Amino acid sequence: MRRLACLTVLLSVLVLPALGGDAYAAGNTCRFTAADGRWNDHNSWSDCANGTPGPGDTAVIPSTANVTVTTDESVATLNLNGGGLSFISAHVISVSGSMPDASGTLTGDGAITLAATATFAKTNAGDFNVNDKTRVAMGTTWSQSAGLIVIGALAQITGGATGTISGAGRLTVIGKVTGSLDLPGGTLAGSGTITGAVTNPSGIVSPSSPPSAFGKLSIDGTFSQSGSGKLRIDIRGTVPGVEFDVLAVSGAVQAGGVVEIVAPGYDFHLNDEYRFLPYGSLVSGGFGTPIATPFPPLDPRQYIIDYYGPPTFPTAGARLLLQPPVTAENTTPPTVLPSGALDPGNSLTCSPGTWTNSPVFSYQWLRGGAAIAGQTSVTHVLTIDDALQTIACQVAATATGGSTFATSGGIGTSGYAPVNLTLPVMSPVSAAGDTATCTTGTWSAAPAPGFTYLWLRDGYVIVGETATSYVLTIGDVGTRISCLVNADNAAGSKAAESKVQLIGAVVPANSAAPKLTGKSKLGSTLACGEGTWTGTPPPALTYEWLRGATPIDGETQLGALAGRLGIPP
Repeated sequence: MRRLACLTVLLSVLVLPALGGDAYAAGNTCRFTAADGRWNDHNSWSDCANGTPGPGDTAVIPSTANVTVTTDESVATLNLNGGGLSFISAHVISVSGSMPDASGTLTGDGAITLAATATFAKTNAGDFNVNDKTRVAMGTTWSQSAGLIVIGALAQITGGATGTISGAGRLTVIGKVTGSLDLPGGTLAGSGTITGAVTNPSGIVSPSSPPSAFGKLSIDGTFSQSGSGKLRIDIRGTVPGVEFDVLAVSGAVQAGGVVEIVAPGYDFHLNDEYRFLPYGSLVSGGFGTPIATPFPPLDPRQYIIDYYGPPTFPTAGARLLLQPPVTAENTTPPTVLPSGALDPGNSLTCSPGTWTNSPVFSYQWLRGGAAIAGQTSVTHVLTIDDALQTIACQVAATATGGSTFATSGGIGTSGYAPVNLTLPVMSPVSAAGDTATCTTGTWSAAPAPGFTYLWLRDGYVIVGETATSYVLTIGDVGTRISCLVNADNAAGSKAAESKVQLIGAVVPANSAAPKLTGKSKLGSTLACGEGTWTGTPPPALTYEWLRGATPIDGETQLGALAGRLGIPP
């Protein structure tokens, strides 16, 4: 009997250590293969060297499996790939490494706890439902970029770590999230509570769960929305008894982005109000113009968001208000702001001033009190036509009840004296009697200049010649002739001279020889026809009579007696 007892004890010593956690071989990928079964049932797992997953193993729960957790368990990786985990009592699955495929369903009152070194990053498109009193305790920051996570009415995400919702990720909180949320994308919805700060730079916050129902999503902390962030409010029902979403924030709000009103088929009425955002305080900013999907049949400018608080209301918040048609009232007149000197090419900007009732502005620029055609933008670029004029802008402020007009004070523009761009041009001439004409050349000036003319001979003014043309005289031969143009406007004057032309003399030339006329007998008078000559200036003629080839002394007149010349009768 003693030997048998000793043998029994010995067997116990040999067998029991094989069942203890210290003897597990780490690094197995254990797959739950049963449709329904207990976690700690060895027969429900495959590829698991130790029968059930241990602290160093990966546990894979496929979509076909529903696992009942009746003891506390530890794994390195939990791959909940569409399957279900049902917790009996408050048992816990501890994850030291990661939970990469968060899809499937949690039920019961247990928990999945992730160590401070573990990661939770939902990137798959499946749904992850946390129901009943189950919890997911995050040890560090976590993220969701795809799929749907639903935190049921009594369920929680705990741990105080910050979660990031982005891309196609959708987090619906009907229960509670302990920790902050950041939405660089994705959607936060639900009617539960977030304990921490919610920051929404470019995601969607929708206090309803599911979107067709109404909800009050509470943030026990601060809320900040900016940039492309959107707060979506659903409004349905009939007055009274209207149902609409509410985002309740206990702390401070930084308002930005837009508010989207979802109100299909709802009959809005003027003066209706919807206090969709109670908060502790408004730190800064304001939401942009509300947008509606689809838009009820009212002018969108009648949808305004205003901010209320003590003493009018005991609590502070933001509300959507449908106001009756109103007109804008000008409280500070428009002004004209120059970009620099008041010269052509520089611009003026119209500041609309201040108005009540948030109007939309349009502009008309005025010159000397008259509208400048085509100048209806907020800026006006000065032209030469504006020089030495008074320029003003008229602002039309259009609110829901129509347009109201206000005109700025005028601003006097300056001119500038003429500047020559190309010289005047004098037409070509060559001789006395030719007519020279003078162009103005081209000029830059504001306003446009007038022109006067002078003619110059060797740089000196030719007295009395002030027309655009000049007829050359004998006195101009051998001199330099030019024209001088003077451009003048209210800002000053400037002169410019054409290139000079030399009026040169031309040596006389005979084109038809002289010819004797008269009777060739003693006592008769002969005359010398001068022939035809050219030259500039026209040549002066002298005469010399010849007998044979020899000059006759004293005979230098146009005619001479034939007898005196020794011509036989």
